[in-house]
Amino acid sequence: MGWVYNSVNPDAATNSPTILGVGVFLTILSLSIVSLRLYVRARIVRTVTIDDWIIVATWFLAFIFVTITLAQTRWGLGLQVVADIPPQNVPQSGLLQYISAPFYILSLLGFKISAIFTFLRTAVDLTYRRVIVALAITCSIFHFSFFIAQLNLCNPVAKQWDPSITDGKCLPLVTFNSVMGSFVILFNILTMLTPTPILLHSCFSIRKNIVIGFAFLLGLIVTITQLMRILSIASQVKTNDHSQALIWSMVETNLGMVAVSILPLAPLFQSFLEKGSIRSLSLSSYDTRRSYDKLKCYLQKMRRENKTWNRLVMFLGYGEMHPDIESGSRRDAPTSRLGSRMGSRMGHFGGGSIEELTFPMGILKTTEVIISREGSEIGREVRGERILSFSKTVSILVGPDKQSFNVHQDLLALHSTFFRDHFTFAEQTIILPAVNAAEFAEFAAWIYNLGSLNLDNDRIEYDCDTTLDQDWALGSFLGAPKYQNKSLVLYGIYYNIHGRQWLNTNSIRIIYERRSPGSKLRKFAAHSIAAKSPFKEHKPGTPEFAELDALLKKYPEISIDIVHATAKD
Repeated sequence: MGWVYNSVNPDAATNSPTILGVGVFLTILSLSIVSLRLYVRARIVRTVTIDDWIIVATWFLAFIFVTITLAQTRWGLGLQVVADIPPQNVPQSGLLQYISAPFYILSLLGFKISAIFTFLRTAVDLTYRRVIVALAITCSIFHFSFFIAQLNLCNPVAKQWDPSITDGKCLPLVTFNSVMGSFVILFNILTMLTPTPILLHSCFSIRKNIVIGFAFLLGLIVTITQLMRILSIASQVKTNDHSQALIWSMVETNLGMVAVSILPLAPLFQSFLEKGSIRSLSLSSYDTRRSYDKLKCYLQKMRRENKTWNRLVMFLGYGEMHPDIESGSRRDAPTSRLGSRMGSRMGHFGGGSIEELTFPMGILKTTEVIISREGSEIGREVRGERILSFSKTVSILVGPDKQSFNVHQDLLALHSTFFRDHFTFAEQTIILPAVNAAEFAEFAAWIYNLGSLNLDNDRIEYDCDTTLDQDWALGSFLGAPKYQNKSLVLYGIYYNIHGRQWLNTNSIRIIYERRSPGSKLRKFAAHSIAAKSPFKEHKPGTPEFAELDALLKKYPEISIDIVHATAKD
């Protein structure tokens, strides 16, 4: 008895061995990759999320589809000559194909949704997340419609597998699969393009670029296999051979699972993370607002540094000549002293190395924070020593010049939700091109010396109000509310020491100029104004009263915020 049931020609030409080989090989391959993915997520990353469970469910759906397809070969699937197919096998083979089709469609949906949830998990920008959710909903609706239409392709339904039913009608097979296949290709492409904003914003190591390129190549192959499946279905009308279309279907579902599981395997390769190029950035850093703010700050910087522009503004009566236009001494002095200041500060932690830069805006080229257990400030807490004893250091490249800060990973994760989220992906090098190096140096010093306020700071002496806003913005960006609170306390004490009033009109102007409505810093400023009652303190006609009145006219939302601050619950 041959492989095919009821066969009268054991030597009939068939490609069932090809079907069996492709099905078994791809199933084992996808099982291996999915198992490795679960191992990495559960044992290394220690977080198994919904996208991981979706890919597991997808593998079982694809396994059922492949199993049913292989079972079809016992009923004549793969026979090259129509005359060699036993007539009594046709209904059974057609029924198996009808049963397997829904599992194929659900498998297509599964690996796409898994990839989409992976992108959603790493995305932080609200607009970007909404686009991803919209894609997930649209993709699910289409595949659900495909699922329902496939089950009701004929009326009556049994006409799909029983050739003895002559009544009723069916949708044109080639047209139906061509239309549905075209939409499948469209959603494949949209899914592949989903992380494009992240990739355009990011700068990865060569190894990561190779892996990302390989994942995209697999995605392209998956898309091509759907096209080959459509062409195979178009040609099967003449030969009545479904085997080629089913082979392409098995390739598509299994390679789809492999493609979306490549990137989650990255933490498995430690060299991938520890020996990579310095040009590396986590996927979750993409934010359209940060990109816009970075461009805006760059344009403002170019405008400020353009002497011709500033002279023109002064000539038209819209501004004053900056002191650094004619002489750079005032502006250069603080930055020139910062290197030595930071050197002494890092030395306070137990040691460090600082190399001066010749870049115009450069502060530090390399800052290594090295902890000494004998250090009086750090060593006073046993818990802190334990953290530093077992914690890895990560390289943070800050600013356009990529000034390097080597900081302990656990301390960053403890005080910053931004870094905590990044370390979920086991990133060992992170680039922060839009962050100022001097500001990040203050943050790095703070996480190693919690509770100590550094008032001997050139940045504060140069422009305290602007420095407060910068540190507040950095704390907001890094998700470090304690650092933001530290900034408020630090500058309040600084003003008291120097006998200056805080918050003054300049402080409030900078806060309302740079912070968006609803900002906690705006709320703090409104509460401070309400508590001091400056209009009662200063009488009309005084310069202070005029400044406050002009400020309220320029920013009418200050009055609204003050009313909210003084309102009783």
